[in-house]
Amino acid sequence: MRVCVLVEPKFPAPPEMMMPLMQGFVAWREKWRSKMPVFEFWAGRGGGMGIMDVANETELSQMMMEFPFSQFSEIEARPIVNGDDALKRLIATMQEMMAQMGGAK
Repeated sequence: MRVCVLVEPKFPAPPEMMMPLMQGFVAWREKWRSKMPVFEFWAGRGGGMGIMDVANETELSQMMMEFPFSQFSEIEARPIVNGDDALKRLIATMQEMMAQMGGAK
């Protein structure tokens, strides 16, 4: 299961927590590196995104529960599919729907 996870800062972390949080972030990244083929920061601001390649929603949930900045962040997870495959399926689905409605293929 592939998921795009978008992270935006929501609340500032207390300054005295920043270094322990950053160290935890580095450890979290290392732990989950094999499940995160894409790992990016937004240019010039806080937050970022990753593409997670997880076994299921339970593994994704565990990954995000362990994310050190979770309590300070707005996190959105969007399941994703291969674009070329999705485009082919979309065209086939639309053609089928049009045929069922009596429209042209």
